[in-house]
Amino acid sequence: MKCKNIAKILVATILMGFFSVYPSTTKAEVSIGTKNKLHKLTTTQQNKNLSQNEYDIAVNKMLQMGWSSKEIADLPYDDIIDYAEAISYSKNSQFLRYYIDDNNIEQVTSISENLFDFETNFEKSKTNKVNKIAGMSSDGKLEISPIWNSSSETNVYNSTGYLKQDQYLTWLGNNTYFTSYRWEWVIQTENTKKDVFYICNQMDLTPIEGTESYVYKYDFTRDNDSVIVRTYENFTPTATKKTSDGIAYTVDLKDMEAVTSSDNYCYTRFTNSRGYMSYKMKVSSSSTGTSVSGGYYHCKSPVVINPSVTFNGLTISVSPSSFYVEESPGTSVSVVK
Repeated sequence: MKCKNIAKILVATILMGFFSVYPSTTKAEVSIGTKNKLHKLTTTQQNKNLSQNEYDIAVNKMLQMGWSSKEIADLPYDDIIDYAEAISYSKNSQFLRYYIDDNNIEQVTSISENLFDFETNFEKSKTNKVNKIAGMSSDGKLEISPIWNSSSETNVYNSTGYLKQDQYLTWLGNNTYFTSYRWEWVIQTENTKKDVFYICNQMDLTPIEGTESYVYKYDFTRDNDSVIVRTYENFTPTATKKTSDGIAYTVDLKDMEAVTSSDNYCYTRFTNSRGYMSYKMKVSSSSTGTSVSGGYYHCKSPVVINPSVTFNGLTISVSPSSFYVEESPGTSVSVVK
């Protein structure tokens, strides 16, 4: 009996020591998204003598919101920190297939996420083959890509492109919303000129000057086997259109070029173009609900065009319209306060 009591005392002592070294944590409600509903996020609040890193809080919330680690890593530090204050959010995603049919007309089709992943993985497996000959197009025809024989040749992108779009509307408290829109050509299209992407906000939302963010990135790959050599980034849009209804950016997609390195690899493929934009907004105190939208216009012209943007409520128009294809449907998020 005496030995048992001694054992109990030892266990209690060890447990007291453990909890004194590792402070207990409690979870605080801080809100996820279906349409017209803000979803709750969670964050860990530690004892006051132990402050949690703001960056870690932001990353944790972004992961809860559905961001992948790769997508988060694409953003600069200051853009990631914006999510540290997130209390709740709503999200909308669109997965699009873009191709040119037999009549030389651009077609954009909305497909499921599972089909999007299947088709993009299939296309990537084709590209990674040295001969680049295998595969079927979206209309069931065999696609044959040219084989590289010389560094002076020019590589050809896919005639079928795959675009992923994500938009978030995030509640920060204090009558403030934060919206972001991210696009990614998971499979790059063959035409890479000046495209336009945007966010529109409802009239009860007022963009906060100086909170805007713009990011454009693309991968520089080795043509022989599509190995990513490096990633380039740009934080200055080609053109910007700002109104009380939203913001639109013109991005100059990186075009093809041929460079031969000392090891005779041809670094010519610029792939996986992706972009991000965001800004904060004040909402009217009388508002009972609000909406934002996002979208992308792709240039189909073989020559360089300087687009003009006009805002029309929760949509935009891009001219000359005959040279641009709206990657529709775009994203749209509506919430009730």
